[in-house]
Amino acid sequence: MKQLPIAAVAVAGLFAVAFNAHATVFNVDRTIGGGTVTGYITTDDTIGALSSANIIDWAFTLTSPGLNGGSPDSISAGNLQISAGLSATATDLLFDFSLAGFTFFQGGPDDNGWCLAGPAGCGSVGGANGESIFWAPGQTDPAQFVVQTGVVSVGSASAATPLPPSLLLLLAGVGSIALLSTACGSAANGCTGSDSRL
Repeated sequence: MKQLPIAAVAVAGLFAVAFNAHATVFNVDRTIGGGTVTGYITTDDTIGALSSANIIDWAFTLTSPGLNGGSPDSISAGNLQISAGLSATATDLLFDFSLAGFTFFQGGPDDNGWCLAGPAGCGSVGGANGESIFWAPGQTDPAQFVVQTGVVSVGSASAATPLPPSLLLLLAGVGSIALLSTACGSAANGCTGSDSRL
């Protein structure tokens, strides 16, 4: 019975490695007028249309003259809303500026943010489709704005880092030992070197 926790730990480790393999990190490096948005968006590896539920994590550094609280401003995992337009391929994070949807990332209720918007979305000047770095609520215009049309790549997938072969070998060895220990511990006479079952 004492070996059961070892087996459980080995199996949990294998599941953790497998889970981390099913996420895609998209690097974001956008220039919007006189400002920039740099950082990353991590998705759950969904290909196609994305919703807020598909975004696991995100963080950006915004730069622009006149940002609330000064520039640069770092925002992460705060207010995220996706109504339509955001999608992913294996290599790119895309936004369709022809749709009447929007996607925005905001550090908090009174913080700066980054907005991707169709004709009626957040921060669009004069109803034009566009991409903006926006100030905190109460400001009348975005800090920076650029008109966008059609489908635009707003992020590129990071190169996957494969697991080193030595780590895979270690995980296989630990798993085998844990399973063997559990099997031997439950045998009536235990496992010995002369046991023909091994």
